[in-house]
Amino acid sequence: VYMYASQLRLASALTHGELMDALTRAEDHLGPLLVLGWLWTTGHALWVLVDEMLQMRRIGIIDYITDEWNVLDLLGTTVQSLASVYVALLVLAPADLSDAFRAYSILRIGTLDHTGHAHICENGRADARGLCPERVYEEIDEPFAYDGQLLPQEWQQVLNLTSLVIILSSLRLFYYMRGFQQLGALVQMIASILRDMGPFIVVAIVIMFSFSFALTIAPSGVRPLAASLWLSMNMGLYGEVDGNDLFHAGAYVTSIAQLFMFTVQIVLLNLLIAIMADSYRRVQARTLQ
Repeated sequence: VYMYASQLRLASALTHGELMDALTRAEDHLGPLLVLGWLWTTGHALWVLVDEMLQMRRIGIIDYITDEWNVLDLLGTTVQSLASVYVALLVLAPADLSDAFRAYSILRIGTLDHTGHAHICENGRADARGLCPERVYEEIDEPFAYDGQLLPQEWQQVLNLTSLVIILSSLRLFYYMRGFQQLGALVQMIASILRDMGPFIVVAIVIMFSFSFALTIAPSGVRPLAASLWLSMNMGLYGEVDGNDLFHAGAYVTSIAQLFMFTVQIVLLNLLIAIMADSYRRVQARTLQ
């Protein structure tokens, strides 16, 4: 999977014609590795997907989804199947269709509007610079780029799916680590802690969203809501906050931010530590038995 993902990253910088040439040249390692990787990952995903469907039919849906390893297998194979289908469509698509995808790629346009998002023009109404009429753009030093290269939108989606497959496939290794005494105990502890964190995550989400919305509707608060959520997440989870900005925002916004920091950094984080310690002691006692 890692080898295949690295070859996909290299192929994403090629045009459709260059990619087809690489696939047909035996002396070029990119083509054979792409074909071998696609066949291996697609075949394995289909085999696991069929096996998971049979297992779900045999034990029932409820018993199937209560096992986190089954859910991880199903999610990983589904994402891999989508990525394989996407790659096949890109390779087999005619050159003019691939060029049409590239023309409407928001990464290729490389501009940001006043909301801070990259956009394309409706009905292809872009001017020679790739800008949309009647839109306000901010000056940016560099275009919207991925790893220093402008990538088509279709390849961006393929790489996003592939990166998710890598994470899910790597997590699958923990399933086989359970056969070792020390590693198995650590895996059981991690799984137990994650299960026990369920109610805590619900409470944290409610507190995070409520304070974020309060900061959004405050007269001198942070807008839009997405920016307020991002700020609250960095403040509460990572402690990243500029005290000067909050101070100049006014006493009310500063008070809300300080109350939020106290609730998350002191109350919730200490509660999380207690939950993890209790889960650790419970799994350790079960392991010693």
